[in-house]
This record gives sequence, C-alpha cells and structure tokens, in this order.
Amino acid sequence: MTLTSASLLSTLVDYQGGKGMFSQEICRARDNLRRRYDSGRIDYMEGSRQALELWAAGLAGYNYEDLVGDTVRFLENHMDIFYPYFGEALAFSSKTHDFYLVTANFDFAAEAVGRIFPITGFAATRLVVENGICAGRLENSLASSLAKGEAARGLLKDHSRDGSLALGDTENDIGMLKEAAHPLCVDANKHLKEAAVEFGWKVINHKDAADEIKKFLGKL
Repeated sequence: MTLTSASLLSTLVDYQGGKGMFSQEICRARDNLRRRYDSGRIDYMEGSRQALELWAAGLAGYNYEDLVGDTVRFLENHMDIFYPYFGEALAFSSKTHDFYLVTANFDFAAEAVGRIFPITGFAATRLVVENGICAGRLENSLASSLAKGEAARGLLKDHSRDGSLALGDTENDIGMLKEAAHPLCVDANKHLKEAAVEFGWKVINHKDAADEIKKFLGKL
C-alpha cells in the first residue's frame, strides 16, 4: 500500500535526526549514503537496505514504545503527507476487505500508522528489541522486492487471492504486486513503470486511486 506523498522512511529519519537522536558518525554515514544513491552508484533497493541498517544502528538504546508514541505524534502533526485516498479507501473497503500495510519501513512506524488509521495489520522491517530496548540491528528487512513478495504471500494465506488488490510505487513493490490479483502502480517511478509495461499492470496517478479501488470492489 502506497500511502504517503514522500518517503516515510526518509521523512522520519530527517525528523529524528533533527531532534539530535543520532550520533555525528551516523549522520555522516547517512549523508554519504544519500550521495551514493543520488549519483546512481547504488540502486533503490540497495540504498533502502543500507539505510535501514544504518537507521537501526542509530536507534540502539531507544525504547521501542517511545519510538511508536513519538512517531504517532509526528504523523498526527504532518497528516498532509498522507494521500487523501488512503483514508477514503479504508472507509469504503473495510466492510468487505482486510487492509494491510506492507512496507520496508520499520515496525514502529507501521504500528504508529495503525494507531492513526484502522488498518487490519502490517508487515514491516523489524528491529531487534530486547527488554523493550532497540538493540541496533535488524531482525528482518523488507527492503527487497523478494521480501515484500514473501510478506504479501504470507498475508494472503488466510484470504482469497481473487479478491486481493495491492498498490505500489517503486521497484521493491514488484514482488508484492505480483502476488495480488489486481496490482496498481500509483505514482510509479521509472523502474516500476518499466515493470508495469512488462507485466501489463495499470499505472495511475494517486488522485485516481480511490476510483480505481472502487471499480475493483464493484466487480467482485
């Protein structure tokens, strides 16, 4: 599910960095990673993987529940980053469908979204948490297309694939989109658009997403 107009990962990293939560070493490494990605030396999925590992290291020692609560407050004060269709789609689809967030972002961020919007659940990158404290490393990562596909497949085990719909915007969503009966590419980047041509997927603007979801539900 594509729900924000800006990367939630980078938005939260900038927010936490602005609060002084990361060491200078972590900040320098983050800036270097961004330069490598911007220059094309690493692709989106590799950049995401390294960013998650670096972010996890920066969160070592922080209380997990405090991160969830702080992220809820941040999101509530920045509701404009959420696409309007997200809440609308939840409202009219929740009577017949479960609604899951499948994201490369961390579990505390996905959990924060779940405290604001009535989603059914989520699959996300998980931090290792010991006695409620972040250990500074990953338990798993959903940065890759393969990992997102496996997560979506797991969610579909208890649901009918025929009635499934998935929305994605980047190439690491390809695996997830392949698992759904009705894949939609919303504000897709270049690489996802190329995949959409290959697989015959529909590419739409986020402004049309709610109508497309309604059309899909109307055919079931």
